[in-house]
Amino acid sequence: AATGSGSVSAAERAAMNEVNIGRKSVYTRLARDQNVQIEVVAAITGEKQLAKAKAGEKVMDASGTWTTK
Repeated sequence: AATGSGSVSAAERAAMNEVNIGRKSVYTRLARDQNVQIEVVAAITGEKQLAKAKAGEKVMDASGTWTTK
């Protein structure tokens, strides 16, 4: 889960896991409400987040590769 600029500390990893658990809960609810698969909700949300990223920010593309926008 590192971007190549060093390793992630245990505290950072725990924080990321907490965020990801919350995100999955929201995606699950939205998928149920919209009667679509959770992967569809995740993909659409990811596309929106990439579009909102500012130039110079690190983003992960659909293949899981970190790049600078």
